[in-house]
Order: sequence, then structure tokens, then C-alpha cells
Amino acid sequence: VTPTAGHGNDHEHEHTHEHNSEECGEQGYEEIEKVMRISFTALSEAFDFSRYTSVLDIGGGRAQLSRILASRFKHLQLTSLDMPSVLPYAQKYIAQTGGDVSNRIRLIGGDILQDDAPKADVIHLGNIMHHFDMEKRQFVINKVFEALHPGGALIVVDVFLLDGSETWALLGMVSNQLAGKSPEDYVLGEDLLEKYCEKAGFAPGLEKIPLCGIMKGRVAYKRAPK
Repeated sequence: VTPTAGHGNDHEHEHTHEHNSEECGEQGYEEIEKVMRISFTALSEAFDFSRYTSVLDIGGGRAQLSRILASRFKHLQLTSLDMPSVLPYAQKYIAQTGGDVSNRIRLIGGDILQDDAPKADVIHLGNIMHHFDMEKRQFVINKVFEALHPGGALIVVDVFLLDGSETWALLGMVSNQLAGKSPEDYVLGEDLLEKYCEKAGFAPGLEKIPLCGIMKGRVAYKRAPK
């Protein structure tokens, strides 16, 4: 099976933040990219990527996070995984970045729910987990755990990674845009994420990452052998 990523599932998840340019138009996509660029830049500054050598971005779209990390950390080898239809856009933007970035970013097309993920020191799930139901979330976290090298880190960044009144305020604002789903289906609270991670085998507890705007970030670590 070809190592893959993406977040397409029964034709349900192909509308997420990094591959909906045909659906909402290039202008709308650029607005989304601006929001994600702020969060990804903050992530590159808040998390110590210098301790690692490889990063896998599942649902990487136009490889925006990979491009930011490649420009900032010259030692990193990056892999961006998403649905095959997205890869031409990623290739275009990688070429525009210049420098040696294109030599350090690998693009792979596929579906994280169907295919294996390549091994990496750090794996990033960016704004895709709220599109899965609870069973599929656990499946994805389990698969990520197996793909991580010992001592590696899972980074989850998601607009719905909220708790309490903050969650319900956001869901109330977007409830008319949830494509027929119940607002509760989109909740990815920190307590739920921690349960998924511990069940998969990650060390207890989540580390908070300070990001900008409405995006939230958490890190789970895979124990290194003693």
C-alpha cells in the first residue's frame, strides 16, 4: 500500500481547509490560507522542532506548514500527505517558495483512513480531526502512534479543540454550516483528545501550544524506550 495521508473518507472529508479551492474559489481559499499561515508560523516558533529530523503533515494541502518549517529549520525533512487531487497545488507553491525547500519536502497522495502513514519523528494533524466521528478519530490516532518513531510527538491543531463555553459559543456561530451534522459531532475537546491518545499508547497528559486566533494546539508524546 502506498504511504498516504489526506482526510477523504466516504467522500466526506475532501472539503477541509487545504483542498476546497475548487468549491469555494481561489479567493476564499486564500483567506483560509492567511488564517492557517498565522497559526502555522506560531507553531513553528512555539514548538522545538530543532530536536527532531523528520515531520509528517497529514492533510497538508498546499504544503503550507511544510514550506514554513523548511524555510525555518534547514535540517528538517518534511512530508506532506493529502488527497492526490491536491498535490499539483502543493507542487506549485513549493516551487514558488524557492531555495532548497523543494529538495526537502516530499509529497504523497492518499487517504489516512485507508493507507499507511510513513514513519516520522513528528506528525501533525491540522484542522482535520473534527471531521471524523469518535471511532475514526481513535483509528487515526492509533495509526499515527504506530507511524511515530519512539520519543516522537503528535501535534494536533484544530479550531474545535475547545472545552466548556468556548466550544458551544463557536458551535453556535457555525451551526448553520455543518452540512446536516449535529454540532456535537464536531466537538474535539481536550479531554476527548487526551483519552484517544492514552488509549493509543501515548504518555499521559497533553502539552499546550500557544497559537494565534481561534486555533488551538496540543502535543502528545510517544515514550522513548528506556
